[in-house]
Amino acid sequence: EIMEKIVGNVGKREKNEIIDICEKKMSLDNLVLITKDQDEKLYNKAIDALKDVKQEYDGWWSRMVEKYNFEGDENGHWEVNFQTGQVILVI
Repeated sequence: EIMEKIVGNVGKREKNEIIDICEKKMSLDNLVLITKDQDEKLYNKAIDALKDVKQEYDGWWSRMVEKYNFEGDENGHWEVNFQTGQVILVI
């Protein structure tokens, strides 16, 4: 059973940052799928870019956790509600 708990909020600028990061990640995920068996050069560029975006994503979360000290759980992860900026702990 999945449990969700609101553990805080991020500011508007921070919310927009994570939206941009997630949009890039989704686009690159799709590009990887599309190019996997079609274009090895583009596929490899997309994989490299995806690694960079994942680092950007992890860095964003590290900064937010340090700044806001969100409650966490070793078996869970955080999500941001893109409408409200609420941070949700999902376990």
